[in-house]
Amino acid sequence: MTVLYFIARLLAKTVNLICFNLKVYNRENNNNDGNCMIVSNHVTWWDPVILGGVFRKQVHYMSKAELFRGKTARALLNQLGAFPVERGQADFGALKKSIQLLKSGKCLGIFPEGTRIEGGFGEFQKGAAAIAIKTNARIIPVCFDNPYKMFKKRCRLIIGESFRLSEKVDVKEKDAAEKGTAVLKAALENLADVLKKQVKK
Repeated sequence: MTVLYFIARLLAKTVNLICFNLKVYNRENNNNDGNCMIVSNHVTWWDPVILGGVFRKQVHYMSKAELFRGKTARALLNQLGAFPVERGQADFGALKKSIQLLKSGKCLGIFPEGTRIEGGFGEFQKGAAAIAIKTNARIIPVCFDNPYKMFKKRCRLIIGESFRLSEKVDVKEKDAAEKGTAVLKAALENLADVLKKQVKK
């Protein structure tokens, strides 16, 4: 964990408490040691900040390439563990970087929908499942209550039990990434249902 990330994490924890009145369900599943992927729905641009304050180890994220244009921004984002991805196309560089991070024992945060979705879920892209299959990374499913708003609507999230896609699908099959994507989406949809029940209590 870099010094900047450590400081940012402390700030994120403060934001979580004061600005979002964060409530986390199933905190016992909060263990992002070793090569693992935090797979989450994507509600607002605050999601990575909130997750950074929740999980103990540094989380690395793909971020849109436009954010890395300036030297200062690029340096800061690198220190925070982010790396660029070109959206709307197959970015093999970002894919390679993701695999390298996981194989070196790091934690990757990824939003399979690829963009922010308010209310329900969007289409899941196959990249997250492909990376998980390639690295056999442990997957930590996370679901945000959708939507949430700073100072207005409390942010709630639930952390599911971790698993590996190799436990759910035959990773040698041609359509393994497609089946793995369905598994990821089902896992998050199930967490969303559990979260709704918790919120109603």
